[in-house]
Amino acid sequence: MKKSEKIDLDILTSLSNLRNLLKNIKSKWLKIENSDGFYFYESATSLELVLDQIEYRFKNSQFSNDTEIVEDSLSILPAIVSVLEAIQLYEINEDSINKVLRRTRVLDIQAYDTNLIEPLDITIKHIDMNNVKRMLKAIKTQKI
Repeated sequence: MKKSEKIDLDILTSLSNLRNLLKNIKSKWLKIENSDGFYFYESATSLELVLDQIEYRFKNSQFSNDTEIVEDSLSILPAIVSVLEAIQLYEINEDSINKVLRRTRVLDIQAYDTNLIEPLDITIKHIDMNNVKRMLKAIKTQKI
């Protein structure tokens, strides 16, 4: 990723591949009827938002001399992998829900600490209200 103080942008291809994987994961979670799938879908969305900021910082690193993006990205990589593992299980139970919530929280904290999370006003723009309404309707109609 880093070559003699100049940032190697080959990482953008890997980020694109990861985005495609997340798109497929989110699509699968949307097809699951259990409303608890919302936790996993939103975890994938949270990861996507972190990737947005990583990509943004890498693309702009050549203009802003942001060489810290390499170290920041490497430091958060274990949290990214951890969330990816949790959201790809496609198994909904109390343990898997708690696991995905814990792992996503760790990711969010680390992303905040490394400036790899977007400001709240930008994050809000990413919310798909149709999806939220669909999930809330599913929760409302679910028999408890």
